Amino acid sequence: MIIFCYGQGGHSVQANKLLKLIKEEYDGHILHMTDAAISFSDGDIKLKEAFPKDKRINLMNFLFNFWIFYELIKLRVRGCKLMISFGPGLCIIPGVFWWMSGGKLIYFETWSRFETASKTAKILSKIARITFVQNRSLARIIKNSIYRGRL
Repeated sequence: MIIFCYGQGGHSVQANKLLKLIKEEYDGHILHMTDAAISFSDGDIKLKEAFPKDKRINLMNFLFNFWIFYELIKLRVRGCKLMISFGPGLCIIPGVFWWMSGGKLIYFETWSRFETASKTAKILSKIARITFVQNRSLARIIKNSIYRGRL
């Protein structure tokens, strides 16, 4: 079982590109943790945006997202070992909780970053087993990251 944690827009597009690449091998073994407008199925987890761009932190959504710690522990007990995160900020809490529970985390920095790391990358790249950057220039900025091109 693999958890895909991602946000709306480009993050969702990137997650779906990777899903297409691995779908045959992992079909039926992918859970979505997102605030994107998708057709949720059994086991998927709906997140709420707590860190909107250019706005104040939404405290209620931030606190709401803490309930996912309970959901993640249930998934660890069921044998889920891997979370793949694509950002944005709403993926920080799940990523840190997943890491704290002993789960493996892979992080993809968004393809729209060229010169600076995102807030999410600054945190998750420190705890992720592997951090992929999708632009060569970021490999020099985010330590221990791997550049393999864009999804």
